[in-house]
Amino acid sequence: MITKRQGSNMQTINAKYMAVVFLLLWGQFASAQQVVKATIEAKVDGLQAIQIPQEFRRWIGNDVAPLRIHNAQGNEIGFVWKPDIRETTTFQTVPFHKMVTDSTDAFVIHNPKKERKQGYIFRIANSAGSKDYVIEGSDDQETWFGLMNNGKFTQVYSEDHTSVVKNVSFPLTDYRYIRVTLDNKNSAPVQVLGIGEQVTHEIAQRYEPIQHVLCERKEDGKNKKTILTIRKNGRSPIDYIQFHITAPERYHRQATLYTTHTETHKRQTHTYDQPMTYMTLSDQQANEVTVENLSEDTFCILIENEDNVPLTIDSLSFFQKPITILADLKQGETYVLDADSSRMLPNYDLGRATIDFTTNFPRATLKGIEKVAPPPTNGRQHDIGRLMLFLGSVIGVLAIFYFGASLLRDMKKKSKLP
Repeated sequence: MITKRQGSNMQTINAKYMAVVFLLLWGQFASAQQVVKATIEAKVDGLQAIQIPQEFRRWIGNDVAPLRIHNAQGNEIGFVWKPDIRETTTFQTVPFHKMVTDSTDAFVIHNPKKERKQGYIFRIANSAGSKDYVIEGSDDQETWFGLMNNGKFTQVYSEDHTSVVKNVSFPLTDYRYIRVTLDNKNSAPVQVLGIGEQVTHEIAQRYEPIQHVLCERKEDGKNKKTILTIRKNGRSPIDYIQFHITAPERYHRQATLYTTHTETHKRQTHTYDQPMTYMTLSDQQANEVTVENLSEDTFCILIENEDNVPLTIDSLSFFQKPITILADLKQGETYVLDADSSRMLPNYDLGRATIDFTTNFPRATLKGIEKVAPPPTNGRQHDIGRLMLFLGSVIGVLAIFYFGASLLRDMKKKSKLP
């Protein structure tokens, strides 16, 4: 009888062991699954921009960690995420004329449009000394008024360059002429190579249209509301929405974009609506709304009609900010870009390199996109592969403890035998 029970127990243990091994291996397989890939064709040698296409974004959203690039030999090629540059700053020269006396150099800067100014930038050739200056303003170049009486240039040299840039600041003013007079009584003149100001140029945000978005409309006549339910396939975040409204001719409506959530508290389930943003739809403006990384796969827009007829909405357009990576590629070679959602963010040398991201990098061509698996249904859910890997690891640890405890019990039993 004892032998039969031991055999039965051993069969049960083996069955459990096989189940654990199966789950662990399946978790590893799922986590290592490659979901989408494409071929990269390099146009030139050097750093090239690769814009991540929609087929990848549906899987990875805004996360570049799952991405990898391999060359024809299977070697991994480093890449770096290219930040979205929204503004650039440049040095812009301003018109001026110079007047020289025995002991001074005066630079008269022209401000013909009487713009409000608080300073300029002087580019000066290297000099070991310092230089005192005064600043005055005038509208006719005959009567001058003081703006600064005790200015001083110090450390007028650079260890790495042949010139330095110095800021000249003064109280906010709109004089037509600004005169900066350098004092040469106690020191030799310095060479002013240029005068200008830093000009910031704002770069318009680029968007790309999102595919596979469905919109369902429902009229709540009792409460005088229109409810639009939007569903998208995958994790592609939405950053920008356009409404195409054709009627009535004049309208002004308040609208709310919200998501629906369910939570359980003390064995009771509650469903509630979480407002994400508020907007106004009007014939007097472009009906566009920025939502910034809306990742939910389902959300709603509620339009308050009050005592008006519902809006005739021809369509809605959805957009997202593009994601671009930079990689050092060679012309004529073929590379493969793929995504595996179990990966962590790689640590490449390129990520620590000094790169001017304002450069207009050449763009590599992506083609031959292959989908290996369907996209996830919920943009916020955890990756299945990672979850199964975690569960498999936990079960594996429990199995080790279980078998270890069983072995220890058997050894104790044997030690008690005569």
